[in-house]
Amino acid sequence: MGQISLRVGERSHMMSCRDGEEEHLLRLAAMIDRKCNEATTALGVMPEPRLLLTAALLIADELAELKNGVAAPAPDEDGETRRLERIAGRIEAICAALEERTANA
Repeated sequence: MGQISLRVGERSHMMSCRDGEEEHLLRLAAMIDRKCNEATTALGVMPEPRLLLTAALLIADELAELKNGVAAPAPDEDGETRRLERIAGRIEAICAALEERTANA
């Protein structure tokens, strides 16, 4: 088992991995870091958990589009910003619902 340091969202994270998987994990971490940067550029600074959740949702959205055969539109800053704002709104609604459940528990 190997150990690797992955840099995502301005922080380093130590991860265990199988020998030989280091380069693959570095590429995946770089993808997540790019999504974190996109989210921060479009939505501003946010707490790390929300930033990572936003990045994960952006990646999941791209994956869903690929699985559904929907071609992703060419990147355009205004369209990407609106998309990120819609996702951020969904995240905030989920967080509010979770906070409400926790308060009522």
